[in-house]
Amino acid sequence: MKKAANINEFANNLIPENFLSTEDRNVYVPIYDNILESLRDMVINDQVEAQSFFVAGQPGTGKTTALNFFPDRNVETHYSIKYMNMRDFLDLSDVDIIDFLLAFAFALVQNTPLDKDYYKRLVEIQRKHKGEIEETAENESSKTKSAGVSGEVSLSGGFLNFIKLKAGFFSNLKLDRVYRQKTREIFKLKKPFLRDLINELLDKYNEKVAGGKQLLVIIDDLDKLKDAPQINSIFIDNRNYIFSLKCKKIISIPTYLSKAPEIVNYSSHYPIRQFVLRLSHNPFTEKPSDEEKKKIEANCRLLRDVIKCRIAPGILLIDDEALEEAIEKSAGIIRQLIRIIYVAAVNVRRLELKKISVNDVRESINLLRNQLAGTITSSNKIDLLNTILTKNIPVSETAGEFIELLQANNIVAYENGEPWYEVNPIIRNTVKVYAERQQKE
Repeated sequence: MKKAANINEFANNLIPENFLSTEDRNVYVPIYDNILESLRDMVINDQVEAQSFFVAGQPGTGKTTALNFFPDRNVETHYSIKYMNMRDFLDLSDVDIIDFLLAFAFALVQNTPLDKDYYKRLVEIQRKHKGEIEETAENESSKTKSAGVSGEVSLSGGFLNFIKLKAGFFSNLKLDRVYRQKTREIFKLKKPFLRDLINELLDKYNEKVAGGKQLLVIIDDLDKLKDAPQINSIFIDNRNYIFSLKCKKIISIPTYLSKAPEIVNYSSHYPIRQFVLRLSHNPFTEKPSDEEKKKIEANCRLLRDVIKCRIAPGILLIDDEALEEAIEKSAGIIRQLIRIIYVAAVNVRRLELKKISVNDVRESINLLRNQLAGTITSSNKIDLLNTILTKNIPVSETAGEFIELLQANNIVAYENGEPWYEVNPIIRNTVKVYAERQQKE
């Protein structure tokens, strides 16, 4: 990334949907190096073939960037590394374990000699499914005839041609909900076959593609899943399909799962670390310790660096007061900080001004507040948010609405001693106003 010399370049350096890659080392801030160093040690030295390591955190806290910079020379010496950005293959608002298994295998074999084997095996599984349907239909037809009922059970003739569609199948899987439902029906009872197929492909990958190295798969974006029942289905009900894949895996998961017994028990050797930068002290303690004050200031300093390192030396594109205001309202969520300043930079660019002022940042925050406020209008959500606003604890950490608010970053989870929760600072006043109005009605 070229460091910005003007407001237009600065805005482009802050587009929130762009993630830093290893080509952007000149603007990379190593925020989570301690976590990455611990992971590197265990990945290299733990002698478990199918080990899964989880990294947890809310969307936007910097996990994707950190994972992009996870491999160092030592890791690359021991492993062939495969990144799987699941946002490229899945609609993260609607995901099933079948979708995940299919996408995992596709990401593994894409652009390798193994892709033909994969599509052929999918056809075999599909034909078995079709044969079972035909057999069931024939039996049902016989029953209706013997019972004197006219008519026949009709079959849906359209089955997916994997060999013909290839990558187009996975494009449709991401884009089309009906396509996903049809695919899930085909593979509903074939999940063990899919798992076994993936493990066969993993063996072949190690032999033919990885050059004899072990395979390390980095599975990103699953922390951004939206639907609580689907999250639980994938990581709780069907977790063993993921655990039993025969390779080492680093998997990003939604933050609340770091407390789920099924995940905690599996990861008992490795306490799951949260990717988050806390900017306030634990409300359950009387006053912050000197150590905590230093940590909070260090976190603020890191967030300043995230922004300033994208600007060319000696160029002033944002006032200090504006940057501090944006950091205060960021909740320690890096993407939220970047989004606040990006929206301000776009407005400054439109007005043909030179730098971002504190008023520009406040206007940006107001725009983002209006956007977030539209997602919390139900009375249940307002009550839940007000409880967190006043008590810093939820009624239930497993309730669907709580998880939905957490995944949308309306609620922010922190850990330092006793875990606590805060309402996103952008909408704190909105929650207060809504709650007061609701209590008067």
